[in-house]
Amino acid sequence: MSGRILLDSNTVMYLFNSVIPLESFKQAFNGAEQMVSIITELELLSFPRLSEEQETDIRRFLTKRAIIPLTDKIKEKTIEFRRRTNRKLPDSIIAATSIVCEAVLITGDKDLLKLSFPGLRTVSAPGGLIAHEKGRGPPPPQAPQAPSVMSGKGSAALTLFRVRF
Repeated sequence: MSGRILLDSNTVMYLFNSVIPLESFKQAFNGAEQMVSIITELELLSFPRLSEEQETDIRRFLTKRAIIPLTDKIKEKTIEFRRRTNRKLPDSIIAATSIVCEAVLITGDKDLLKLSFPGLRTVSAPGGLIAHEKGRGPPPPQAPQAPSVMSGKGSAALTLFRVRF
């Protein structure tokens, strides 16, 4: 895929947890301009039990992508999006960022993937990330010995791994 893509926070977490194979990701999005919302940066770096190594890996990953700040246009689109969809504020900001930047939102959020909103283009992250047919999330991580630092309502706990990008 070429063009612009905005990586949802869950997509980045799945990459770090090896839920999405790195090679599949690279092949699927080779040549695309990769961006993340300021919200994704904040979500990734604000986990309380994040180790120094994990923080270093996240910061290295982020330095290779454009981090989109919260602009007036994004704020206005967020307000419109949230009023019409009733989504949580972080999801609304990320979706609005993708709309304003004219980027495809790469997400593992099955509800966002189903959502129809003018200008919003979504693609499921590569590697069979979402099990749509049964409404289940991604498989549990493969390395239970690492400390769990990320979890979401109704999803398996996620663990950050040392992945080189």
